[in-house]
Amino acid sequence: MCEWAGVSCAGSRVTGLDFGAGSSGRGLTQGSKSWLSGDVGLLAGATALEEIDLSGTSVSGSVEPFAELTQLTILDLRSTDVSGSVEPLAALAQQLTRLSLYSTCVSGSVEPLAALTQLQELHLADTDVYGNATVLRAAGIRGTFLGGDAPSDPDWPSSYFGDAS
Repeated sequence: MCEWAGVSCAGSRVTGLDFGAGSSGRGLTQGSKSWLSGDVGLLAGATALEEIDLSGTSVSGSVEPFAELTQLTILDLRSTDVSGSVEPLAALAQQLTRLSLYSTCVSGSVEPLAALTQLQELHLADTDVYGNATVLRAAGIRGTFLGGDAPSDPDWPSSYFGDAS
């Protein structure tokens, strides 16, 4: 399996899956979506995984089991059919540096994600995630992109869209 395109390994353990939209030259796309489909919950037991990019694929299922992947540094599921609450992902506080769930069916409050102190990028636009993103900014999380209606925050939009610095 470690010799397959899109699979990274350390020894015999699979540490990365890169089958996402940016996986050019791998022959994984068929039209606008990758041919890859299935329930992402099947990855919950793959505890050695550090990076997962399934963006633009036809995968589905809940994001909640990813909270069990304690080595995960990158989780990119943008433009997929995943759903569930983002709140359990706060369990990845010690290592997650990039979380991209925009254009998915995820939901829940953004506030618990402030625990993701290593996070450098957070993309939640076009989701049902709600809450005041100023808590993320106060936690030092930059590059935050949320969607939805403009709340009654006086710093709108800067407090919600952050800056990439």
